[in-house]
Amino acid sequence: MERLVSARADLEDNRARALRGLEDRLFRSYQRELDGLAAEQAQEWAEWVESVTLQADSDLRARFEQYGFANGPLLARVAFLTRFPLPDVAALPDPPIERVWARMRIEEARFKFDLMKGLEEGYRQDVERNERWMEEQLDAKRLAQSVRLTEQTSLYQERARSEASVAFQSTAQDFESRLAESSVLPFPQLPTGTVRLESTNPSTVPRWGREPVTSQRDPREELDHDLSIWARLRGFRLVSNSREGRNATTEFLEWRKSRRLGP
Repeated sequence: MERLVSARADLEDNRARALRGLEDRLFRSYQRELDGLAAEQAQEWAEWVESVTLQADSDLRARFEQYGFANGPLLARVAFLTRFPLPDVAALPDPPIERVWARMRIEEARFKFDLMKGLEEGYRQDVERNERWMEEQLDAKRLAQSVRLTEQTSLYQERARSEASVAFQSTAQDFESRLAESSVLPFPQLPTGTVRLESTNPSTVPRWGREPVTSQRDPREELDHDLSIWARLRGFRLVSNSREGRNATTEFLEWRKSRRLGP
């Protein structure tokens, strides 16, 4: 009984590993399409960066020209009033009261200097706003490409799992069909001996138990079940070509009879 339980556990473990291996192979078959998508996205990214950069530079150039057009006359006037290079206009001392003209020049210079500072601050804020816009555009594009690639990868992974499951089900159905025709079945990835079984009428084969019982399982399914256990316990690999292995039908029937009682 322990050997039977161990054999069943080994079979399930082998089946799970084989299923995972098939999923991996199927997914790798889609890798070329994913690589193509990644290359396409890399080209799109390069074009997008160039487009966004050109737009940002164009906007910044226009804003700089606007700033220079407004700031230039103010700079020239302040330089005329205070001499060039410009001193710290805000720190200039007030001329004596009797020097009316000098006081007027300093007051005008301070006023225009404040206007220049306001223009410079506005330009600085526009530069930062331009940089944020460019970063947002690039981040949005990067996120969209990442989401698309992730979704496509998940789609191919799910497709690989589905195709692997269908392939295993198809193999199981083919296994039963070939057993019904010739009782010569392939057992992949099992080492050691190679055997072949001739057709047997399942209704004449004894069932499990020390007392005759009525099985709820289809006779053909019951034969499949016993055959898989017998082959696994002996390390046999069943083949469909009679020239590839010896006929072990008698051995199987004797083993099955020794394990069962009944008509």
